[in-house]
Amino acid sequence: MTEEYLGDGLYVSYDCGQFCLRAPRDWDNDDHEDVVYLDESVLALFINYVKRIQENLNECAYDRQQERLMEDGPGPSLLDQQRNALKFK
Repeated sequence: MTEEYLGDGLYVSYDCGQFCLRAPRDWDNDDHEDVVYLDESVLALFINYVKRIQENLNECAYDRQQERLMEDGPGPSLLDQQRNALKFK
């Protein structure tokens, strides 16, 4: 499979057994690059880690939203929002 650019200077490829993450860097024109190989077991652990982080991010986002609601006070009721949406300007 061909290499794909993921963004932030990171490339990924797969060689029928492991994923290769490559991050070339150009520090003082040094042709150095960092490479990480992930086999299936390490990839599964990484995916589980990402899922746990995403759950925490969702919880944090919900908590921040609740804090903002408490700071801003109650907004318009759902009925008021619907009425405003139906008004013609």
